[in-house]
Amino acid sequence: MDGDVTGPFTILLPTDEAWEEFLTAEGLNETAIEELFALDSADAAAAQWVVSLGIRPLVFYHFINVTVTTGNLTNGQVLPSYLPDANISVLLDPANPGNITFVGAANETDPAAAAAAPNTNAAATLFADIPVIGHPDILMNVVDKVLVPPEAAFNATVEALFVSDLEELAAEQEGDDAEDPADADSEGDDGGAPADADSDGA
Repeated sequence: MDGDVTGPFTILLPTDEAWEEFLTAEGLNETAIEELFALDSADAAAAQWVVSLGIRPLVFYHFINVTVTTGNLTNGQVLPSYLPDANISVLLDPANPGNITFVGAANETDPAAAAAAPNTNAAATLFADIPVIGHPDILMNVVDKVLVPPEAAFNATVEALFVSDLEELAAEQEGDDAEDPADADSEGDDGGAPADADSDGA
């Protein structure tokens, strides 16, 4: 789950309106988040990191680990997402199989609610099979909702990212300490200055 990610992938890309709706429902504000990430200070960096811990698993969940065109999808098909232990299902309209909906996994912490509203966590495809230039093994589908991953998978990934980020920060700090020129500059200051020639007896 590092930043250097390559395919194959099928990416579900929620619209700006979908993200706005999702963030509002979560008590957040997209504009406030954008302004937060534009700030440059130690406090802002800490807040940005906390927010990113929650956003990254959501993004991972919208990456399907295979490249598949919508014409090859089948009703009820289960697709693995880039978020570990979190799948996405396919729902086709019997009257019009071209109407494709991606359904997020049920929240196992509240199965009764998931059973009562099985398609609440669902995103309809607006534009399908969009190629990504330079990446023949990646396709994008624009969807109208943000899918919410299973709580257990979300929490486990947040924890893993938390540990990974701290380890990376520690490694960077060790590297900075090793490259600190202060010690090197202090070495050789007494570098054995040559004896004063005038002190040699005539």
